[in-house]
Amino acid sequence: MQEAKSSFFQRQFSSGLKLLRNITCWQGLIADGPLTELAIGSLLNRYLLNGMRVCTPADAINKASMVVYTLPRVWLTAGSAVMVNMVQFVAMLRHVENQLDAS
Repeated sequence: MQEAKSSFFQRQFSSGLKLLRNITCWQGLIADGPLTELAIGSLLNRYLLNGMRVCTPADAINKASMVVYTLPRVWLTAGSAVMVNMVQFVAMLRHVENQLDAS
């Protein structure tokens, strides 16, 4: 059962990451507000994080780096409003960091 659950989340993460790449391709053409709400609020926080929570800490770090490399650089600047929406993502990374420190 655990293996079936894991493979489901692996497929969900892969499909979600492809969708995130497609959504972020519209950055600069569509207003950032609705685009970030779709990419970060709906996709990352609801679906991609679920896939990252059920895998090993090392795999979660690899997946997180794929997500970060997919996001437009302008969204990751210090004063960006997008960073406010990424609180759950940052919290998950801190949790994974604590898991890696404990082992």
